Amino acid sequence: MKSLEYIKRAYMALALISVGIGVFFILKPGVAIETLCKICGVFFLVYGLIRILGYFSKDLFQLAFQFDFAMGLFSMVMGVLLLFRVERAVLMFADFIALFIIIDAVFKLQTALDARKFGLERWWIILMISILVASVGVCLTLLPAQTTKFLIRLLGLNMCLDGCLNFGVVCKTVITLRRK
Repeated sequence: MKSLEYIKRAYMALALISVGIGVFFILKPGVAIETLCKICGVFFLVYGLIRILGYFSKDLFQLAFQFDFAMGLFSMVMGVLLLFRVERAVLMFADFIALFIIIDAVFKLQTALDARKFGLERWWIILMISILVASVGVCLTLLPAQTTKFLIRLLGLNMCLDGCLNFGVVCKTVITLRRK
């Protein structure tokens, strides 16, 4: 049970860091894209490792962590690409991050539906925020050549929303399941 508590705390910390990075993107959209790639690369490597550890935790129903092995590996691959293929990643930076967030939001949609099956009262909050996060991610990928600053701010908003979503999912599903 202690390892589950450590994983839960690490998830919560990463969710808050995601919000912090999102706020940074909103407030400082003019920072060099190479710097943003490196910040996100480190974040995704650590995030991926924590998600893989979460997958192997002893959560009773694995609601919060059910897709974490695949998302952890995907995160780590993105982290490596953002760190070591910066020249290519710069061209697709917003698309990289938006794709990751869309995939994560789609998995959280399924988590919301599974939470409903398990009888969690506020499953619909996870569902609504997941839809919002996925929608902003889709907008980010579909916008025609907007200014880079606007796209970075939108990306920051998306990271903030995704961080809040991940924080809420881990808090609500793991605590609820432990009480049963």
